[in-house]
Amino acid sequence: MTTPNDEGVGRVRVPADLDRPDPILAGLSARQLAILAGFGLAAWTLASLAEPHLGAPAAALLAAPLLLAGVGLGLGWRDGHPLDRLALAAWRGRVSRAGGSWPPTAPPPHLALAGPAPGVPRLLR
Repeated sequence: MTTPNDEGVGRVRVPADLDRPDPILAGLSARQLAILAGFGLAAWTLASLAEPHLGAPAAALLAAPLLLAGVGLGLGWRDGHPLDRLALAAWRGRVSRAGGSWPPTAPPPHLALAGPAPGVPRLLR
């Protein structure tokens, strides 16, 4: 009886990070590059529109939070998940509820307000 290794078929290693996106440029995925480019373009547009009215330093300070938010969303990770996907999931969860609030809770039954049940040890009361 022969095994597959005896017939010349070798073993193949399977990488552990199959779900990891392929790096496109500088070790960043296409999704990360798109986020950075979008926020960079938005920050540049904001700074260029504000520069004639405020001056270059003030326009740069105005656009800096937008640029930092893009860097945080594009490059940040939390518990093994990218921050942009976590932010999108949080936004979808917030918008999906009717009216954006939690449903009302039912009041506790009247028996729960009566006190401890008989036969419960004093330590647990």
